[in-house]
Amino acid sequence: MHSFLRRSQTYRQPGPSVRGRADRGYSLIELLAVLAIMGILAMVGIATLGNRQAASVRPLMDELEGILTNARKVATATGRDVAIDTWTTDTASPLVIACGDATMADIDLVKAAHNQLIGAAVPGAAFSAGVIVLYHQLAADTNQSRARIVQPATTDWALAASGAGCQDINSVAPFNGLTVPSFAGLVDDANNLFNPTTTRLVVSGTSHRFMVGNASQTFIIQVVGTSPSAGPLPGSPMGLLLIQQNGSEIYKFYNPGTREGNGKWRRI
Repeated sequence: MHSFLRRSQTYRQPGPSVRGRADRGYSLIELLAVLAIMGILAMVGIATLGNRQAASVRPLMDELEGILTNARKVATATGRDVAIDTWTTDTASPLVIACGDATMADIDLVKAAHNQLIGAAVPGAAFSAGVIVLYHQLAADTNQSRARIVQPATTDWALAASGAGCQDINSVAPFNGLTVPSFAGLVDDANNLFNPTTTRLVVSGTSHRFMVGNASQTFIIQVVGTSPSAGPLPGSPMGLLLIQQNGSEIYKFYNPGTREGNGKWRRI
């Protein structure tokens, strides 16, 4: 019996190798492995932070495409023309897109949409349950602070495209005029949907096609990546939506820029 207890006590006592392991701490290999893991996590974090413009330009393009597509669905379902109006309000929230029945005058549609934005009635403003605010640019929005819609008479598009090695959209098909369809010369302020002279887009309730005002005209929407405290960055991501005059197909083109991508244009 005494012999069994002695053997049990001897078994419970930690051997020299266990005590030595506790005393000596971590090995060099273990420390290097930890440092390697920390380095990988840091690199992933930096890549994510640096690519925020790309993660904002694409969603904004998708949102704009959804606005156009849904307006066409409404026109198709109701058989009535649907108007999409764009305008600016102030520097804090510079861009608004709203839609309503195309029989409404621009001023009435704008006033009705403004009522919704401020949550109160504006004296003399028209009221219409059919008016919907589709987009409202907000300076505090995370995605919108990393991407924005290009307005005419600005240097936003040229600045974003100025990154070294960034491909000129007019040098590739279908913008170089060498293919059919040809979009040569269409990336211009005159075709910008937010141009003050072409701020109304009408979706026909019968043909289901897009028109600017009451006339057929090609229009574009440009999107660029920005920094929160400044404008577009040279070589930042860029996006373009284009609809040909009296057309129904929405063409989307994207350039990842040269800051985080190859600077090449492609259709998406």
